[in-house]
Amino acid sequence: LLENLPRMFAERDLAALIDMDSWDRPGVFSWLQQAGNIDELEMLRTFNCGVGFVICVAAEDAERACRLLIDLGETAKPIGRIVAPDTPAGTGQLTIPR
Repeated sequence: LLENLPRMFAERDLAALIDMDSWDRPGVFSWLQQAGNIDELEMLRTFNCGVGFVICVAAEDAERACRLLIDLGETAKPIGRIVAPDTPAGTGQLTIPR
């Protein structure tokens, strides 16, 4: 997640602001993190922690894109937005710059 998201940015002055509570993290990732004493950023870098893939669309198309994916049997929900790289992360958020 930490390395793949920035590859979407054609410009260097973008970042992804991710709401870390926007998806359900399967319990196996919490167990693995605790059992292996693995840092949160390393968990996101290596395992994505339950995020299968990310599709980046214009904000005004997000609801429609999610609806289309759900209609096709996928689980889909917004997990963040594209921001300037100096955008501060709030509580429960993570900024991933290019």
